[in-house]
Amino acid sequence: YQRRVREFLLGAAAYGALLKSQGYNILANLNADMISYIAPGEQPMIAVVPDSWSGMQTSTAWLNELALNISALYLKNIPMGYASPDICCSDQEAFVELGFPGISFFERIGKKYTDNPFYHSINDDLEHSAVSIHSIALVCKAVIATTSHFIWGN
Repeated sequence: YQRRVREFLLGAAAYGALLKSQGYNILANLNADMISYIAPGEQPMIAVVPDSWSGMQTSTAWLNELALNISALYLKNIPMGYASPDICCSDQEAFVELGFPGISFFERIGKKYTDNPFYHSINDDLEHSAVSIHSIALVCKAVIATTSHFIWGN
């Protein structure tokens, strides 16, 4: 399964390689993927993908911590933490493999993509699944807060 998903990340790899070949200094790649599903009875939360999966580095540890700490300043009383250590494969991974700092925000603490019963199915839409616009907005705020740190500093 993960091998199949990794095959679809070629765009991020090509874009990252292009930026590297042109000498761009990428401060951080912030990926927001799978950010809208909330299981019945759960509240929206902020999660980031752990630093490694099956021995591969999938995100940057210091950036994960920075993003969670900055997000906590702006999103009071919102649970924050890490997705399942069994999670892999999204667009930030190509940037990390190229030596750029990168992280991926995710929808649920301690969970993985396949814990969403609608993942990559015909019912993964606003009408059928448990999409939370509130969850999307919270992750967007976390991404903006983290991005702002790189623009304006502390």
